[in-house]
Amino acid sequence: MSLMSLICLMSAELPLPSPREDALLLGFAPDRRPVSQIVTGVKGDTSGTRRIREGDWHVEVFLGPGVSEADASLIVRAIRGNQLANGQAPLASGPGAGTVSELPEIDPSRIGSIEVVSPHTEPPSYEIRTWEDFSSGSLYMVVVREGKVELRRIGFWIA
Repeated sequence: MSLMSLICLMSAELPLPSPREDALLLGFAPDRRPVSQIVTGVKGDTSGTRRIREGDWHVEVFLGPGVSEADASLIVRAIRGNQLANGQAPLASGPGAGTVSELPEIDPSRIGSIEVVSPHTEPPSYEIRTWEDFSSGSLYMVVVREGKVELRRIGFWIA
C-alpha cells in the first residue's frame, strides 16, 4: 500500500492498520525480518529462521538461501565470543589514511539475518544484518576462511 493510500485511509476515518499490518506495509514482518524473507516458495530452499544456541544463550536468525547452518553458527559464535578477525581494507584517505579501522562491538542478540552476497567467490561473502530499532541497523560483510570469521566491511541500513 502506498503512502498516499494510507493518507486516504486515515482521512476517510477508517480504522488504522494494526501494528502487524503496519509492519507488513513497511516491508517488515513483526519480528523485524524483511517480508521477502518470510516466504521463499522454492523447492529445496533451506532458507528460514534458525535458532543458534550456545549453552543457555540463543538467538533466532534468518538464514538466506545458500547459508549453511554450520557457517551461520560459526559466524554467530565468533561475534558472541569476540573472535572476529579484522580483514578490513586500510582507510584510503583522511587523517587515518593507511590505517585499518578497529573491530566494532557487535551485540549478537541483535543479529537478524545472514545472507550470501557473493556465492561465486571462494570463500563466499556473507552479509550479517543487525537491528538497532525497527527501522535501522548495521551491516557486516564477513567471510569464513579455514574455520575463522573475517570481517571485511561495515555499513548501515535504514528502512
